Amino acid sequence: MPNQVFQLHPLDENFVGPKPIEVAPVEAIQALEAAGHLIIERKRNGHGGLVSATGLRKRHIELYSRGAHALTEKFPALVEELREISIPRDTLLAGEMVVTVDGGIDAPSTFGRFASAKPKRAIELQAQYASVQLALFNVIVHKGKSVIGLPYADRLDIIRELTARHRPVNVDVVAVLNKTFAQAKNFADELKWEGLVLYDKRAGSTFRLDGRSDQPPRPDGCWKWKPYLEGDFVATGWIPSTSAKFKGLVKDLLIAQHDLVTHELVSWGKVGIGLSAAERREFADDSLYPMVFEVEFERRTPKKRLISAKILRRRTDKTPGECYSPV
Repeated sequence: MPNQVFQLHPLDENFVGPKPIEVAPVEAIQALEAAGHLIIERKRNGHGGLVSATGLRKRHIELYSRGAHALTEKFPALVEELREISIPRDTLLAGEMVVTVDGGIDAPSTFGRFASAKPKRAIELQAQYASVQLALFNVIVHKGKSVIGLPYADRLDIIRELTARHRPVNVDVVAVLNKTFAQAKNFADELKWEGLVLYDKRAGSTFRLDGRSDQPPRPDGCWKWKPYLEGDFVATGWIPSTSAKFKGLVKDLLIAQHDLVTHELVSWGKVGIGLSAAERREFADDSLYPMVFEVEFERRTPKKRLISAKILRRRTDKTPGECYSPV
């Protein structure tokens, strides 16, 4: 659907943008690098954001989540900076919204608190932290025309041209690394980044307009790499602790993912490492389930269990229907 243009004001609620393929094929990446076709970017640990510029008075710029939920009123400082950029009318950009703590560490859970709060409370919470940042990495519609099918290098150039005269404060183009793949992996690991996003600079992309956020398009030519294995899992329930300290609170979460073929929700066992004392108390509430959690692990077993699993965070920006196993 590269020539199809959809409603930008308000953003079509059925819009589903592309996402990277979960696992980067090392040999293919090395071949792209050898041929000079590889673009390596920093992967930010935040929440996807969409910027819609429509040219309508007082609503020239609108900010949305990946799920097309309006965020404009919750992040006024970010929106004002976007209005300073000469974004053409009828343009849709994609980026990653992040907030950092402890000298530059991405804190997705903190951002999640902002995004889930009502506008007034969201603004109050932001005053207690560093400013929300937006790293732009894709252009989907430009001047009323779909450009998602263009080579990624061309789409990145469009964003660079749009922001060329803008002095970035909290809005900037995603960081592109002028390093080899091996060097970039070591660099990301040293700086404790979430990982990398790898592009074939010649590859186009796509989107869908059927509202199937559980199955976002993952076109070939865009992959993510992380220094650890991870995935988003559905917490279907919990196991109470019998210890003296946490008796009656959460010991483990029961986790599952949907099967890629049958779409059936399949159990992947349990995990409790990574939960704070406050979370063990908070999540001992059956009415909260199902929830989505990002889980780090060493490997998957043939019996559908995770080895050395650890909970990284609750994903308030994901729905249970989006959690699919890649195997």
